[in-house]
Amino acid sequence: MPIIRIALVLILVVVGSEAGEAAPDGLDACVQSALAASPELKHLDQAAASAAAVVIDAGAWSNPELRLGRQFPARTKADDPLVETAVRWWMPRPGAGADERAIATGDSEELRQRAAKARNDLAARVRDAYLAAAQQSRLITRQESALAREKQRTAIVEQLITLGRRTAVDRTDCALRRLAAEAELDRQRRVQDAAVAELRTLVGRPPPRPLPPPAIALPAGDLTQLRTVAHACRAELAGAHAALVTAQAQRALAARRADPWLTFTEVGWSPLGDGGNDFSVRLGVELTILDRHIGVRRAGEIAVEEILVGIKLASARIDAEVEAAWQALVAAQTAEVAYRARGDGLVADIAGIKAGLAAQDGDPLAVLALEAGRDDIERTRASLSSEVLRARNALRSALGLDSAPPVEGAFRP
Repeated sequence: MPIIRIALVLILVVVGSEAGEAAPDGLDACVQSALAASPELKHLDQAAASAAAVVIDAGAWSNPELRLGRQFPARTKADDPLVETAVRWWMPRPGAGADERAIATGDSEELRQRAAKARNDLAARVRDAYLAAAQQSRLITRQESALAREKQRTAIVEQLITLGRRTAVDRTDCALRRLAAEAELDRQRRVQDAAVAELRTLVGRPPPRPLPPPAIALPAGDLTQLRTVAHACRAELAGAHAALVTAQAQRALAARRADPWLTFTEVGWSPLGDGGNDFSVRLGVELTILDRHIGVRRAGEIAVEEILVGIKLASARIDAEVEAAWQALVAAQTAEVAYRARGDGLVADIAGIKAGLAAQDGDPLAVLALEAGRDDIERTRASLSSEVLRARNALRSALGLDSAPPVEGAFRP
């Protein structure tokens, strides 16, 4: 049991740290360029801004109506007809304005969180594309080294054939090995071109060449703390809370329509022929005789219940996604650490054997075989490092850390 606790502390430290300093024109710059250039994000941001702009008008009281009238013919001896004046003011229902503002605010926030989720998803896609292109660059470097060794092998075999120590079969074997190395290098370059093209499409500009080493930041903490971060940052959860506020306000507004209410007050006056004034007051009252909003209110109640269930399901799904990403990262880091420990020992052994062969003027082909083994170890190390970075990116996406604009404004009722 103590061993498990020590390993867990080690993983926590690694998860909470960055894998090196980020380059000024590296991964973060590509992510920011992609977010700035995305037409989908611009459309979603504009839709959210448009919805936010009408919130200030929601629930506002109606303007009073002023009516002026003239009577023909005149009822007095004066030449000008009399003027009648009336002012009508529509009375808002108590609480209806607050409900309308809540509906508008919830709709606006739901659109804003939809844009935030799209932003987080795009950032994860850009990082995946960047990591694929960066890993392919490292593989090409290793394959170029392998091709160079095959060329050295061919030259050494030709010398040995001249000395009568190798045959034409060895020459053919070298040619086949070199042909396979060249074909593999061409294939990896095509894969790299495709990866860079995808990254360029997402970023909206050519990425830097060569790609600076990627670094993906994560907050420190254990699984419980990371779940808390995800619940605060995931845009779809904040959007669901906004939809809940909207549905609750719509349900309340529908319920108010069944209550009797004084709808308007009108005050009018007009001068009389004897120099006095004729005043009148009218009141409008809305009485519900046939309730035609029963279905609307029931639909509102069902909508609220549905959203509450959806929030619970979303919370559970987020917890599961964070746990899965966390476990994948722990597994990748554990594999990398274990292989690095074994690989370092083998690399040291290879260096010692090479030094012994050089001192004894040993077989140069054996030296090349040792160098190939060392490159295989380095290739596997790079692959495991890339797997760790991809796992970090998956966990960052599961946490919703790229739901910018920053999630400090995450909506909670």
